Parts: sequence; C-alpha cells; structure tokens
Amino acid sequence: MSLYFRHLSLRVHTVEGGLFGVDIPFKITGLNVIWADNTKGKSNCVNAILYALGLEKILTNKKAPPLKSVMTSIIKDDEERSYAVAESYVELEVENQDGSVLSIKRQVAGEGSTDLIQTWDGPKLTQPEGTYIQKDFVGAITGSALRSFGMANYLGQFLGWDIPDVARFEGGTSRLYLETLIPLAFVEQQNGWSVFPARVPTQFGIRDVHKRGVEFFLGLDVSEVEKKKQELSQALEQTSQQWYRLYDRLVNLAKEHNGKLDSVPDQPDQEFSSDEDQEPQLLLSRNKKWIDLETEISLLRERLSELTAAPPKSSEIQSIEAEHELSNLLNDLPYKQAAFDDLQKELSLESDRIQSLNDRLADLEEDLVKHRDAKKLRDIGSTLQDKLSPASCPTCLRKWPSTLLFEKDSNRAMTLEENIDLINGQKDMFQRMKEQSRGVVREKKRQVRAIEDEMISHRSRIRALKETLLSRSETPSVADVQARITLESSIRKLENTLTEFNDLIRRLKPVQKEYKRLLSEKDKLPASGLSEEDIVKLNAWEDRIRNQLYTYGFKTCLPPEISISKQTFKPEQAGFELNIEASASDLIRMKWAYQLGLMEMSSEFSTSRHPQFLILDEPRQQSVNRFGMQELLKRASLARGRNQQVILMTSEEKPILEELLQGVDHHLYSIDGLILKKMPN
Repeated sequence: MSLYFRHLSLRVHTVEGGLFGVDIPFKITGLNVIWADNTKGKSNCVNAILYALGLEKILTNKKAPPLKSVMTSIIKDDEERSYAVAESYVELEVENQDGSVLSIKRQVAGEGSTDLIQTWDGPKLTQPEGTYIQKDFVGAITGSALRSFGMANYLGQFLGWDIPDVARFEGGTSRLYLETLIPLAFVEQQNGWSVFPARVPTQFGIRDVHKRGVEFFLGLDVSEVEKKKQELSQALEQTSQQWYRLYDRLVNLAKEHNGKLDSVPDQPDQEFSSDEDQEPQLLLSRNKKWIDLETEISLLRERLSELTAAPPKSSEIQSIEAEHELSNLLNDLPYKQAAFDDLQKELSLESDRIQSLNDRLADLEEDLVKHRDAKKLRDIGSTLQDKLSPASCPTCLRKWPSTLLFEKDSNRAMTLEENIDLINGQKDMFQRMKEQSRGVVREKKRQVRAIEDEMISHRSRIRALKETLLSRSETPSVADVQARITLESSIRKLENTLTEFNDLIRRLKPVQKEYKRLLSEKDKLPASGLSEEDIVKLNAWEDRIRNQLYTYGFKTCLPPEISISKQTFKPEQAGFELNIEASASDLIRMKWAYQLGLMEMSSEFSTSRHPQFLILDEPRQQSVNRFGMQELLKRASLARGRNQQVILMTSEEKPILEELLQGVDHHLYSIDGLILKKMPN
C-alpha cells in the first residue's frame, strides 16, 4: 500500500516563445528536498501533483485547474518577456509497493479536455522509447470515484486499497474518497498549514471525515467495529420486524376466537419457558374459564361423535336426485383437477418468463452503463479504440452474420449513440413484456384460487351426499343436521387455527434464537469501538508525537501532557483540543509531529494503510526556529530505512538550508530562477 513519486514534468507551449517546462526527479525513498526561490513557481509544482492524480478537490471546488497563470494564460521568461500559453500539461510518474510504474498525463490548457487523464502502465515519462498499454480515465467529476473509468477509483486499486463506505451526515453511506485521505500525507502551502491537524474537504458530506481518514491510515479496528455494529443493528432490526410480523399474526389469530396467548413472550429478547407445563398455547374463553385450543377441539369431537351415534328420529327417504348429483360431481372433479394442474404449470412457466426478463434487463443495464462510460471518455477526448464489440445482437445475443441484407451497409458498425438508443428501446420493450407477464401471473393466481375453492366445495358436497346415501333409512331432524354441520365447521376452523398457531410458534422460536445471538454478538463489541490493538496503536502514535515535540522545541506545554483523543483522534491537552491554546509556531511543530508520526506508524504495524509518502510545502512557517527545522529534516531522513518517501519543498535561504542539511541523509534538487524555463522545442 505505497505510492512513490518518481518524476514530475510540466510543459507549456507558447504562441511565440516556444516551449517552457521543468523536470523534477525524486528518489523513491528517503528525504527529497526541492529548493527554489520564493514566488518562482515551487508551489505550482506541488499543486500539479494533486492535479495529475485527479485530486484537485483537495485544493479547490472550482472547475478550472488549480494552477498558476503560467500554466493557463501568460508565462514570462527570465527577461520578463510575456508569452501567451497555447497548450500546457502535467506529467507524473509514480510507483507502488509491487514495483509497478504508472505514467500519468493531464491537460491544463489547450484543445484537450481537462477532465481526461491518460495513463500508461510503465515509465513512459522517463523511458519514452518503451511500449506501454494506455488507459484513459476521467478526473474529479460527479460519480467518477465509484466507476471503473474514474481516476480516483483506479488510483485506489493501484495503491492496493480496499476503500470502505462510511456514514454521511444526511444518512446512508458514501465512499471514503481519496480526497479525504491524502491531506493526511500532503500539506500544501496556501491553506495546508492554516488548518490543524489537516485541511480535509467537507463537500462530500462524510460524518467525522478526519476521524475516518485516521482510522483508515492506521488500520484501526474501530472502523470495522463500527461497521459491524451497523450491520448487527440492521440485522437486529430485520429480525425484530420478522418477529413482530409473526407475533402480530398470533395476536390476531387469538382475537379471531376471542382468545388470548399464553406462555408466548411479547418481545424478541424474552425467552420461551423451558417448563413443559408452560408450553405456548392459545386459550379460549368458555363459561367464564380459559380453555386451551386442543382441549376445545377434543370436546367438540366428543359431542360430534355423540350426535352421530344418536338413533334416527324421522322416516326413511331415498334420493334419486342425490345419486344423480353425486355422479355428476364425481365426473366433474377430474376435469377440475386437470384444469387446476394446467393452470399451475402455466403459472410456473410465466414466473420463469419473468425471471428471464429480469435477467435480460439486468444485462441490458450493464451494457448501457458500459456504453455511457465509453461515450463519456470519448466526449472528453479519449482516442482509444472502442472496446465494446458490435459482433453480436444486443437483443438475442446471437452473432451477426458476415454480411447482412444490404452489402453496402455490411461494414458499418453502430455508433455509441445508436447503441445507447437501441439498448434503451429494448429496455422499454422488455419492461412492457415484464408488466404484461406480471398481469398474466396475477390473473392465473386468481383462477387457481377460484378452481381450488370449487374443488373444496365439490369434495365437501360429495362427502355429504355419500354419507346421506349410506345412512340409515330415516332422515335426521333439521335440528340434528344443523347441529352436526355447525360442529363439523367449528372443528375444521379450530383445527386450521391450531395448525397455523403451531406453525407460527415453530417459526417464531428460531427467529427469537437468532435475535438473541445477534444481541449477544453486539454486546461483545467494545463499547468505545476501540479494540485493544487500537489502543496500542494510538498509544504508540502518542509516544512518537511527544518524542518529536521534545526535539522540535515545543513550548505550549510539556509534551507528556499531549494525548490523542480516543474520540476524535486529534491532539488534546487536559481534554481540550490543542489549537485553542497553542501558539502558531507550536501548531506547525505539532503538525510536523502528527503527520510524520502517522506515516512512521505503518512501519510498526503491518495493518496500517498509510501510502508511505509525506509531502510538505514550505514547512518552516510562522517563524519556526532553525533548530526545530533541522530536527524535522533529521527525522524525515529516517524515512529511507522504512522504505518511505518524504518530499519537502522549500525556499529557505540557500546557505541556511545547506547548513541545516549537513549530516542529514537527503537528495537535494535545486532550481535557480524561474522554475518553468525555456526548453529546446
């Protein structure tokens, strides 16, 4: 998880003055000191690095490139002659932890789009004679950070970062954008030193954005703990909703019979009784007493048996109509069953058709995204060949024949716009087909229910007719028949209720068990969110900061009084943020210690995700004394031993700088006069 800077190049083509430019090589590990006089364009180079990476939102929200006029409109030579800028661009060469090199080029002025970022998978900038694969991306435009064509997304992959989603102020989650992370490793001169501990863009609406960045760089478990808490909370909410759906149905089931639930907990975190005598029951009110459902069914069955066994009370009757009706019903029932089976098959086929249409719509949506991405790249100036193959039909996915109906059109491929229109048209067509199929399914289901009801009615009538024909030769009284029918109906209804009640209890118990498991898992998470390993990391970071403050000459308070807040991850003294009391020069010293210490932590803990570089533009701010500056240089030079890179831009007086660098392991690159100089065309 490293990003090393190898080479920076700025080029400006003018109308009459020819070519201007600068090349700045970097050692990929250790301390790089870039020196130039003040106001000669040094900070322009720093900003150009962010611009090349597509991270200019760290500097500004404006659409225009965040570079000086020498790159955009007017440039002067050493003799103060002015020339109009015709074209300009930035090139940057970087390397990651695997040794893979990426070359980047981005237009600043001229005909090309400033949104387009061109890349090559190799050292094209320093070794242009090589052959490299080119890929084009877009810079900081809406949505690019989450899409495959976005430079920020690609840069995260190049770094080997698995960037998480984090909470937003307005609710929901958002990607932890690179623009919110890099300021912890990059301090530019204009605004970077005026905000402590880091100037992080807030326009992304990320809650506790600074804290989220520190968590990511240090690889703290707290982010995973917080994520786990959110996941468990969502799972608990879903499980709770599932519980209450089942429980509410139980309550309604009891109400249908004017009954009540017994030994059924009304909260998902409550236990079912383990006592066999307190099994869940549905109780019914009978003669001012509560009786369980099974007992009531048993009593009704006994009464029905007594009524059935009672002697006949009326004369014999033979029913020719009953025999005729029974014959008709028996003949009709197989046809009903066949129709029912046919409808079920048709329903299954129509459901499969809907699933097939869903799959096709998903494929079309994926194709549409690819075509729109390709169009966006083309619109901002990419000249790469379109990789979307027109070799197959987007409707049926069959390959095109070698020639079509008209030979004169056989070699014409559809344009991106035509493909997008075609796909949109097909989406509309398949969506209409899907809605039609859903209507058919609804109608089929109604037919199935209707036939099912008819079959139930037929079978009930058949049973009644058979019993009539097989009964004694006397017809029961009207009262007996009515009583029997009522008892049979009540028994059937209560049996159905008992079946549903037992099924609901059977489903409720595992839901309760899952809820309690999730609750227990959530309770085991650290209350503060910080794991023991997190505490170790933060304490180690504190020690590094305090140690540096001693050497830098920090005076606001004694360094041991400084701590890192476990809530905000910002330095504090006696529970208050440090910037309330500290002097301007001490805040600069703290900023050195804070950000350099953050980078150093990655060599101590393998789970850290720092990008292994730190860029400081004009670190000697607010009249920080020379002694503190020298100690910073010494500390920064130790980066070589940790395979880390520190780039320090300065306009310190050259004799003083040379004195400060004595005995310090470093690479010095000096630029006399204007940084952008005339170059051979």
